[in-house]
Amino acid sequence: MGKSVVFLLLFLGLALCLDAAGVRYGMSRTDVEIALGRPVSVLAQGHRVILLYKKGGRIEMENDKVVRILNVPVASETPPQPPAPAATPPKPKPAEPAEPSPFEKEKLESQRQLAAQIEKLTAEQQKGPPGLSPAPAVFWNALVVGLLFRIIVTVVVLKLAFLWSDVHAEWGQLFFPAVADTFTQAAISAVAFAFWNTSRLLFLDQAISYFVLLFVLMKTTHACTLARAIGVVMAAKLASLVLWTFLSVMILNLLH
Repeated sequence: MGKSVVFLLLFLGLALCLDAAGVRYGMSRTDVEIALGRPVSVLAQGHRVILLYKKGGRIEMENDKVVRILNVPVASETPPQPPAPAATPPKPKPAEPAEPSPFEKEKLESQRQLAAQIEKLTAEQQKGPPGLSPAPAVFWNALVVGLLFRIIVTVVVLKLAFLWSDVHAEWGQLFFPAVADTFTQAAISAVAFAFWNTSRLLFLDQAISYFVLLFVLMKTTHACTLARAIGVVMAAKLASLVLWTFLSVMILNLLH
């Protein structure tokens, strides 16, 4: 019994000695050298020191505190755990938008419908013949359709002008001057619209068509002298102005 107690005490003392000879995290260099003896070599760089022992023993220290232990006896003490990061407070959720009132819903719906109608009209206006926007397409169609009507009106106006000037002229003689006058005005309007987006250039079409009509009347009708031709053309232009004004008023009244 006495021998057992002695062996137990010796075993506990040996265990305490081995535990005391170990190195703990956080120990100073002095405590490490007391426990393990002087190192084989020392590496120092700033606040960091590395103690090298035999058989690959290595102890790393920062600010005179053990932070890493390799291949040397370690005391029965858990290494210091790094502090847990502070818990970040949860981000506040963005406030959900308030439910719009029925009046606001109706207003938004009206705005969406209006925007859709505008987009639809814009898309329809952009359609048309290749190379022509809606406005040019209307101009060219009106120009082509109106040629025959303008020729008929010009023939009637020339007949009235010949009667007023007391110069004889058959209906067949008036067709070619009417065509020359009408196509001259149409050609000038087309060029003006194609290059400058306008149908008139300070009434240049009327001025040029005046001289064209004067020349054609002198060559193809009984108004063969300059004086007669000028009288007929002046009367024709005046009658044309009156007749076109009358027709415009009639068309406006019919439309209303």
